[in-house]
Amino acid sequence: MLVGYRGKLKPDDAEFLAERLRVVMAGFPNARAEYAAAGLSEKRFRWDLLHSARRLDPQEFNRVMDSVYSYADDENIDTLLRWVVG
Repeated sequence: MLVGYRGKLKPDDAEFLAERLRVVMAGFPNARAEYAAAGLSEKRFRWDLLHSARRLDPQEFNRVMDSVYSYADDENIDTLLRWVVG
C-alpha cells in the first residue's frame, strides 16, 4: 500500500510501478550520485529508473502503462516517480 501518495494514478497501478522502481533502485544504489556527477537531472534519473523497471516484467509493465496513459499523463507519472524516488 502506498501510504501518503496523493497522485492521480490508480492505487493498483501506482503500487505496481512503485514496487518495480524500488527493485531497480536497490540494484543500483550509487546510480543517483553517478547521474549527478555526470550532470544529469533528477528528472532524467527518475524516468530512466521507470524505463529500467520495464525489464523486470515487460508484458505486465506495458499493460500497466497502457492503463495509466488511458487516464493520466507524464506529469501525473512524474508525481509518483518523485514520491517513490524522493
